[in-house]
Formats: sequence, C-alpha cells, structure tokens
Amino acid sequence: MMKNYLLPTLLVISLSACDKPQAPKPVEKPTPTPVAVVTPTSYAPLAVKDETWKKNKPQCKGNDCPYMEVELQQIEDAALKPLIERELVGLVYVDDKQPKFNTIAQLSQYFWPKTEGQWNIYLQSKILRQKQHLLVVELNSDTYLDGAHGSPVTKYLNINRQNQQLLTLKDVLVTGQEQAFWALVKKLHQQWLKQNDLTDPDLMTAWPFVTTDNIALGEKGIIVKYQAYAIAAYAFGQPEFVVPYEQLKGIVKPEFL
Repeated sequence: MMKNYLLPTLLVISLSACDKPQAPKPVEKPTPTPVAVVTPTSYAPLAVKDETWKKNKPQCKGNDCPYMEVELQQIEDAALKPLIERELVGLVYVDDKQPKFNTIAQLSQYFWPKTEGQWNIYLQSKILRQKQHLLVVELNSDTYLDGAHGSPVTKYLNINRQNQQLLTLKDVLVTGQEQAFWALVKKLHQQWLKQNDLTDPDLMTAWPFVTTDNIALGEKGIIVKYQAYAIAAYAFGQPEFVVPYEQLKGIVKPEFL
C-alpha cells in the first residue's frame, strides 16, 4: 500500500520540475559595423614660378629681328603644367598648314623659318585664382605677322584639380539656367554700348550680342571676355564683363559661388 501513496507524490514532484521555467539564454549583441568616415580632399595652393624671356630669331642681329617673348606664371605640377602650355600655344595662328603644337619649343621651331621683318609672338599665362580644387588661369597671346596690328587672343582655363579636366560653362551652371545667365551678361553689354556710344541701330546690327564659352570663375564673379571683332570693332579691344556672384545664386552651382 505504501507504494500506491508514493506514486502520486512522485508524479506531482516530477510535473512540478517540468513546469519550472528555465533561465533565458543571454542575447548576443551584434557587432556594430564600422562606419567609414569620408574626409574631403584638401587641395593646397600650387607653387608658382615665373618665367620671362625674349629671344630673337636665331642668327638675326639688330632691332628689326623677328622675336618671341614670354611672361609665364608656371604651375609646379607635372600634369597641369603641360596642359596649360598646350592650351597657350594653341592660341597662336601662323598659317593654315601649321600642325598642333604642344610646347613653346615646337611653336618656335615652326615659326622661325617662316618669319619676315618684325614678325613676333607674345605669350603670357597668369594664375587668377586658386580655391581648393579650382584653378583658374588666364592665357594671352598676341601674334604680329605684318599688317596694321597684331592678333590678340585671350582664353580662360577653369581647371578641376580633382580630375584635371577643364570646366565648361555647362558644368558650372545649374541645369536650365543658361538663358538666365546670358540675360545678366546682356544687361552688362547694353550698359557697355551706352558708355562707348555704340547704340546706333546700324552699329548694333553690324555687331550684335553673341554668347561665348570664354568665361573665368573669378574672385568676385564670373568673367566673360570676348575676342577682338566678336561684338565690336578692333578699336574697342576685347570687351570684358563681370557678373557678381551675388546675382548668380540659383544660377550657378553652389560649389562655385
């Protein structure tokens, strides 16, 4: 009989043991994934070295010799220096048969055998601005091949140091804002016409307003420069207009303001 009493008791104890909740297993916290911090690349201003010289045609002596003259602000950068020199010599026109020049040395080798009288070439490069990845250079050439006057040409280079590419006006403007930009330039052009007494209808018909891709991202605004004969007679030189950055908000991309 004792066995019969013990059986229910053991069964209750056994069931109580099964009903006792087990301690929860500790939850393993996931290892956090490291977050890469992107630090903007900083671009220190490039060193600039001046180079100035004037050379007569080889074997020519006296004051009436053909010559070449340079006034250069040379960037101390192995990639950008040849790019700037190539763009500079590309401004010079000697004749229709000339090849594409990459260096001043190549230009001089082609120029000397063809020179007569006081033919001459003047070349100049100036660093206008260095701001982070932006480098702005002004290139000037003036070629005299006889005649009443020389042929001056100016070209601006807006260089993106991140990829060593030349920026165009399209790269600088907010999409769809080209017309708004040229409206501002045209307003400055109208003021210039009045200042130079060029508002005669016949003159305005002969020299209408046109756009140009020759722009520079200057310190205070975008510089727009025209070549001789582009919008006025040679006597008026190379007209230049500066659109202040204050007027270009919403027209020019923020990173260029």
